[in-house]
Amino acid sequence: MSEKYQVLAGYCVFFNKEKRKMRVILLLILALASFTVSASTDSHLKQLEEYISRRDEFMQRKQHRLDSIKSAIQAASPEEQLPLIDKICNEYRTFCYDSAFVYVNRELNLAKQLGRTDYVYTAQISKSLLMATSGFYSQAESEMLSIDIDSLNSKTLFYYHYAMAWLYGYWNSYCSDDYFSPMLSQKQREHLRLAIEALDSIEGNQLEMDNPEAMKNYLRGEQAFMNDRSDRSSIKYYQLALDNSKIDQRLYACASYALARSYKMMGRKDLYEQYLVGAAISDIVCPLKENLALQELSMYLFEKDKNNAETAARYINFAMDDAQFYNNRLRIIEISKIMPVITAAYNDLVKRQERYTSFALIGVSMLAIALLIMLYFLRRQNTKLHLSRAEVSNKVHEMELLNEKLRLTNHKRETYLSLFMDISAAYINKLQDMRKFVVRKLKVGDTSDLYRQMNSYKAAEEEYATFNTRFDKAFLELYPNFVDELNDLLCDGCKIVLPTPTSLTTEVRIYALMRLGVTESQKIATLLFYSPQTIYNYKTAMRNKAKNRDTFEDDVNKLCKIIS
Repeated sequence: MSEKYQVLAGYCVFFNKEKRKMRVILLLILALASFTVSASTDSHLKQLEEYISRRDEFMQRKQHRLDSIKSAIQAASPEEQLPLIDKICNEYRTFCYDSAFVYVNRELNLAKQLGRTDYVYTAQISKSLLMATSGFYSQAESEMLSIDIDSLNSKTLFYYHYAMAWLYGYWNSYCSDDYFSPMLSQKQREHLRLAIEALDSIEGNQLEMDNPEAMKNYLRGEQAFMNDRSDRSSIKYYQLALDNSKIDQRLYACASYALARSYKMMGRKDLYEQYLVGAAISDIVCPLKENLALQELSMYLFEKDKNNAETAARYINFAMDDAQFYNNRLRIIEISKIMPVITAAYNDLVKRQERYTSFALIGVSMLAIALLIMLYFLRRQNTKLHLSRAEVSNKVHEMELLNEKLRLTNHKRETYLSLFMDISAAYINKLQDMRKFVVRKLKVGDTSDLYRQMNSYKAAEEEYATFNTRFDKAFLELYPNFVDELNDLLCDGCKIVLPTPTSLTTEVRIYALMRLGVTESQKIATLLFYSPQTIYNYKTAMRNKAKNRDTFEDDVNKLCKIIS
């Protein structure tokens, strides 16, 4: 039983470890995915910012195209003007409502004068599209319903149903209710189906479009999306339309926005943002002032993170500028509803940043004051440190000099020790010789000669002179300034003058022994071969010459503290 449970426990530990590993791997994958999505978002927005910075450039290109067409219209005959006016209507239709309306009325009047019913119908459809885009839905519908569709050719019929689908789509976006929206959606789907049928019946490139196949795929995607929003086949059609379009074409912006809308419904926020940014970029490049992508992107960024309020506010302001430039009432109303929310959040963000800036300025000011105080004290400390270094340098120099003196002193002491050893050895030899002399005299019984030699004054005097000579030499080498310092303790006129530079007087010799620590008069008398009374007399005579008699002997002991 024990072995079975051990095996089972081992498996449990193994699987627990494996589960922990899997959890760690899963967390790493999620973190990497989050980082990748964040990096991708930053990359898309960075690309959009680059195009936004070039808005004026694209506007100038557009204006240049419009000016070229206007110049061509002025130089053309009435018959030649019709296609040119129709072309400039298409240019203005998504750029500026007022200018487009002027030119579409001009096209309608000129077509009627020339009896060109095909251009009359085209102008009526264009006019209806303009009115629908600007919010005049019922007027646009009345204009469209007044057209005899049986008289339209395949190309104009497609344009008619496309415009009707567009009209009802805009109208539906404006209503957004449970009563009118279902009916409008049904009409939009019906006209979208008829537009696709009309497009399929057109042979060749009668539409005079750069990419009719891309238009077919876009409309099929719209049809699939309206029939079933969960039908992913719409994404395939939108992608085909996008792949066959150029970024400076309106169809590119429409297909990219449609893809963004589809991926948003699928919960793919990364792809939603990617294609929404693509649509906004295409709107800028074309440029299209009748747009929705930048408006929606600003709201998305704001809802995603309130810290994006500044970016969202800039984007919604660009969108409002475009809507006002175009005079798009629907867009102006929509933007007016969301702009206060974003602007208020942006203002709050600015206020927070201002508060943070104020706190930061206060903090920086306090730090600056603290830094100034620190600099002041550091300067003082540096000054003190400089003075201390100078003082230390002087002390070091003094210590070096003192060390040199100590080194010389040690050398002299070694010399004096050697001298002491020589003196001791000499006296030992003399004692040994004396012992041998005494023994020899006693053996032969010559006591009289022994007595005579021992009682000889001349021998004692020679010994005394030898001792004094060696003592004076050793002491003066050890304390060369002793006599000068001793004279400083004596009164003027009482200064001591040495008989020779290497010999001392009896008085100086007495005080030299006292400086060496021999203070008892009996010991001094013994060393100098004098009586204690004689030593006392010499000391008394020296005290009488001192400036301060009471402390004279203590002052002598303090002389030559440093051996030179």
